[in-house]
Amino acid sequence: MPHRCTMQQRTKIRARFSSERVLLINPAIYDIRLHWPKWQIPATLLQIGADKRADGADVRLVDLVWCGTKRIPRQQQPCILVDGSAIQSWRFGSDVKSFVERLKALATDFEPDLVVVECFTTFWWQGAAEAIRCARAVWPNCEIAVVGGYAEFAQEHAGKHSGADFIQPKPPLAETPTTNLTFYPAGGPKTAQLRVGGHELEAVLDAVTACRKSGAEEFSLEIRNLGKEKAALARLREECARRKITIPFDILGCVQAEDFIRNSDCISDLRALGMRHVVFADDRSGSLCSSEAFVGSCIEAAELFYAAGYKRRTDTVTASLCIGRPGEDLRDRIEAVTLLNHHIGSTILWPYQPLPSELPDQSLELQNGKLFPMREQNGLAYKDYAELVALNAVLNSRYRDCSFDFLGESLTARLLSESVSREAWNADESVKGSTVLPMRAGQ
Repeated sequence: MPHRCTMQQRTKIRARFSSERVLLINPAIYDIRLHWPKWQIPATLLQIGADKRADGADVRLVDLVWCGTKRIPRQQQPCILVDGSAIQSWRFGSDVKSFVERLKALATDFEPDLVVVECFTTFWWQGAAEAIRCARAVWPNCEIAVVGGYAEFAQEHAGKHSGADFIQPKPPLAETPTTNLTFYPAGGPKTAQLRVGGHELEAVLDAVTACRKSGAEEFSLEIRNLGKEKAALARLREECARRKITIPFDILGCVQAEDFIRNSDCISDLRALGMRHVVFADDRSGSLCSSEAFVGSCIEAAELFYAAGYKRRTDTVTASLCIGRPGEDLRDRIEAVTLLNHHIGSTILWPYQPLPSELPDQSLELQNGKLFPMREQNGLAYKDYAELVALNAVLNSRYRDCSFDFLGESLTARLLSESVSREAWNADESVKGSTVLPMRAGQ
């Protein structure tokens, strides 16, 4: 029977992690949309695998999300009813039949002592539970652990519903500079995670080289404290310049705009090192009173990147804004996203993801941030947020890689602004004419 993880059980799972045969499973994802699919690499799972392989274990990986195809397969699921609107739900990943066939083929010469399933976030729990059921059907006696955000933030739910023997919020890991992609066959994922802080320069470069040999073509750079890591980044840039190499990487929402302003001298190092895109962190932890200071810092930071050579109004520099927080003013969010797109030209809206404790009476799948589960507390409906997302999509729209400035000073921008202000699409009744279609003669 599944049960919650106690301190004694956590000690036991550490012992099980030294097993001789370990199977890693990245399960299918149940969601209404899947953002940034190419970055959906199970980093924690691969780190566990690297550690266990270093201990001499035989480690295998089954990844349902990465299937060796350009697009992630998906299967239609029942719609989710939200405020009277039917929202289409999907299962992203290899279908169940194919998954079971892979497990059975693996079972011909491999019987795991331990199966580890990673579930990145709480509302993806159905995929983890499904993977555990399938593994249990093939290997009834194996022990199964679940790790990741689901295990960390919804331990009680995981203990009751996942089917795992062990709930391991934070497995003991020895951190490495890059994601280990050697568990995938040739032609595996092209993206990996990169960490510079806390690692020797040679170790970072060796890890990057090995990761590229495994198929990686681009990296997401994880920065935890820019002020502390900028010296290491400068040394890495100098060494890469000496070797005449660059590292193609993006910074995806892990650094606040204010941190770039305080450490503006590192921006030229990042560009020289190989940074292609930067996404500023959003304001989910900021004040709800006004977004003026946050928007101002994003604009100031963006100007520093433009001065370093990055192109305006493209996705090379992108702002982020959190929406759906409890107690927020929707008008403030609309103003913020409009100003960010006006000054920067590219903005990502990140739905606020509540902890299960914030909505204890609501099922985990309905706590999905993309459904804006705090909307009722804000006196809003799903449609209100959907319209804001649609507005941002229009503001982000591009022509030849550049977004259009709807608040700009050009003639086209002024005409469009005036047209919107007077609702020009809604013609006066006197000029609309008849809405009755003409009938054929004789009818």
